Amino acid sequence: PFNYNAQQAGMFGVIALAGVVGAKVSGSLVSRFGSRNMISMALSIIVVGFIISGLFADSLIGLIVGIILIDLGVFSAQVSNQVRVFSIDPQAQSRINGIYMLGYYLGGAFGSYAGIQAFELAGWVGVVGFSIASVILSFVANRASTK
Repeated sequence: PFNYNAQQAGMFGVIALAGVVGAKVSGSLVSRFGSRNMISMALSIIVVGFIISGLFADSLIGLIVGIILIDLGVFSAQVSNQVRVFSIDPQAQSRINGIYMLGYYLGGAFGSYAGIQAFELAGWVGVVGFSIASVILSFVANRASTK
């Protein structure tokens, strides 16, 4: 709704640097709270970010706050997930990371495709709904895991 050109829209990437802070904070808190709990907290932050971006889709401030929360949550979850999977076999971290990142990028590709489909069907509300549903599935899988 803001009619930004590609360069102006690309500036939102600077806002997403909040994820770097999230990764650092998450890395320091994961040993205190455990990776499963940190992932749950991160997923909750992502849901709040999507709710805000959905409710305030026409507001620049709402969009910025939503982006910051989503990115903060995503990077926090990623660091916590990596701590979790690396604990499987500390001697095989390179192989585990390769498999983890393959799954991460395949999931991202699927999410991008599904997000485009959701946008075509229902606009931004569809993207927000699909995203929240995906995060809820992740939350359920995280809580159902044994480690």
